[in-house]
Amino acid sequence: MGVCVIIPTLNEEENIGKLIDSIHENAFGEIEIVVVDDGSSDKTVEIAKQKNATVLVNNPGRCGPAFGWNRVGRTTKQEILCILGADFLIDDKNFFKKSIEAFAQDKTVAAIKTSYTTKQETLIEKIVTKKIGEGFEPRFIRKDVFIEINGFPEIGFGEDVVFVQKLEEYCKEKNMKFLFLKDVYFSGHGVQTLKALYKQGFWYGKTSLLFLSKVRESGLQKLKRAIFVYMRSIYLLSFVLLLLALLNMLFLIAGVPFLVIFLS
Repeated sequence: MGVCVIIPTLNEEENIGKLIDSIHENAFGEIEIVVVDDGSSDKTVEIAKQKNATVLVNNPGRCGPAFGWNRVGRTTKQEILCILGADFLIDDKNFFKKSIEAFAQDKTVAAIKTSYTTKQETLIEKIVTKKIGEGFEPRFIRKDVFIEINGFPEIGFGEDVVFVQKLEEYCKEKNMKFLFLKDVYFSGHGVQTLKALYKQGFWYGKTSLLFLSKVRESGLQKLKRAIFVYMRSIYLLSFVLLLLALLNMLFLIAGVPFLVIFLS
């Protein structure tokens, strides 16, 4: 069974070469590596090409990771999609082997999630991430299932939550399996600096309302979800700052005509 590894990137020159090398070192069977670049200004694209990955460049950029996964997931000819982040590492030699074999041995397997380990090299990373855990979203999914559930919602924050909800509903309806392979893992980094944490928080805060409108839950469950989201103060702070910026912009737009009249 062929696998298409999809890697969205944006200024990942420090990570992309290491990730592609780790894929090559632990590949099993037919592996296609596709990097979807979102407008990098560094050497990400150059390095990915040097490592023999297929590179697609979004034009315009800044479309988000979900756009990259969807763009390739809907067009590749491979049967299985492997959904990765650019800051991951595949240092488990069985990552591909055991996952592909699980699909081959049981035709009712729709998707597979794995364990993860976090590098935790900085204090911030140690505070906000777990060292070892169970991955939430699938790392592998059949292409036909991916298309059936219409891929990822392109909403920024919470796209993995909505994606998994759609996948679980599909598996229940079609009597298929969403497996967890506990002994298979990938490695990666969490947020490593306060600056990166705020940038992440601003993005999440900015897109949180869109996420809450898309999440597949009842009114009470959605309220609980909103409380859970905004309990992370950095998301709430970033959302409030965004609203203040928008209000200030509206004030300026509305005030310009009056200012012109006054000056004239």
